[in-house]
Amino acid sequence: RRAFLERIAFGIPSGAMRSAVFLLSLFCLLEVGKTGCPYSGKRTQGLPSYVAAIGSPLSQMDQFFVQSYERSRSLLLDEQILPEAIIYLGVGTDSAFMRLTVGNVTAPDLDLVAPIVPQLYTLLKEVAHTAFTLFLLLNPLVYSGYPYKPSDPPPPPKVAALDAPTIEQLSKYRSLFDAANASLDQELVNCTSSQIARAKSIFSSCDKLWLDVTTKGNVSYSEIQSFARAVAPLVKQNINDSAIAQVNLVHSQVMAWHADYLTESQWESLHVLVLGSHMPRHRNFAMQYFSRLLKTPIESGLRVIYAEGQDEAGALQLLGTHVNDFTAGQAFFDDPDFMHSDILADATEAYLKHLLPDGENDMADMLQLARP
Repeated sequence: RRAFLERIAFGIPSGAMRSAVFLLSLFCLLEVGKTGCPYSGKRTQGLPSYVAAIGSPLSQMDQFFVQSYERSRSLLLDEQILPEAIIYLGVGTDSAFMRLTVGNVTAPDLDLVAPIVPQLYTLLKEVAHTAFTLFLLLNPLVYSGYPYKPSDPPPPPKVAALDAPTIEQLSKYRSLFDAANASLDQELVNCTSSQIARAKSIFSSCDKLWLDVTTKGNVSYSEIQSFARAVAPLVKQNINDSAIAQVNLVHSQVMAWHADYLTESQWESLHVLVLGSHMPRHRNFAMQYFSRLLKTPIESGLRVIYAEGQDEAGALQLLGTHVNDFTAGQAFFDDPDFMHSDILADATEAYLKHLLPDGENDMADMLQLARP
């Protein structure tokens, strides 16, 4: 069993992830050993037959594949086969900066850092967060869950009394809100008149909801929804202004770096590593901008790569993985993008049309099919 677990964990590049997979696999094997396979109707004696091959000459060959893959990726980093110029969106754990390196990836000849978050973005975000904060304080009291299907009716409206912890948080919110409201004109002095008017309207809506719920001592889901729907158009306009301001700042900085520091060959081979968290991954602003600027498909991973949850060292490892897979896809399948998605994707898509032809099968039938 240990050989089997080590084999599973061995293929995971991250040390922390490898440990997690090892422990999860150990738990699963122990549970199978205790209770048996749920579909077999009897206890499982030992491991399933396909596990018996682990440790065989063929599986040892596959372990050597994993070692060879990691060695190839390391050589790409060590021997500077990677692009000469790299832009990182995010420096360390700070997403407010971007970094340009030229030359050796570990000891670059040129290493520049510039801010990428304009003041306007920060101000408009803070105004929007004032409304979002009030929503977050009240919503857990009346949240009733999602409908299971879009066609299902919404849950019935819920009314809840304000409990002591919520009242305490609302009191803290009020103190911060009053101070922010008093300084609003001064802090937004460089904003447009429409941006100032939106901010005051958002603050007014927050003030009204706070007073309503604290006076009554309870809150309803319909109150929160009405509040959220009222401020949403204003928040969206703030988002639009913020996006334009941030893209313009990044674009002006990238163009300045291009003009002052990069040769044409360096520009043509430039790669971008976007260090980010999970939620903004889809249609990330930097991914959209650099993909369009460098004329590369956003989903290809050829020159613009989203490094979710990675620091700069981890992002470089990911770049080595992309280059490895790019060359393998080109050599084996005449398609450099082939390895940049789940390798089972095409076959799975085709098979699911057979397995689940209408997209919604009876669960009892599917369980019967799963039994040996």
